[in-house]
Amino acid sequence: MGKDFGVCVNPEFMREGTAVADFLQPAITVIGAADSAHSQILRQVYASVPVKFRTSFRSAEMVKYVCNAWHAVKISFANEVGTMAKELE
Repeated sequence: MGKDFGVCVNPEFMREGTAVADFLQPAITVIGAADSAHSQILRQVYASVPVKFRTSFRSAEMVKYVCNAWHAVKISFANEVGTMAKELE
């Protein structure tokens, strides 16, 4: 990366309605960096958070995409079940 700086990716996993609680006590913390020395700084920032994963940029971004897709599937499934249930009334 840069000569005098490092770049990390730190995707957030906050839900609507519980964003503050999710920020204060995240279920998962992912830190992606090209250099482990740079990610170490973020690990210090998250010292009070018990669950941490350190990985590459691409893997950290992929974790976020997969989590978003999985939540969309669950919501879509619940909506379809609700639609079918209405038809059975």
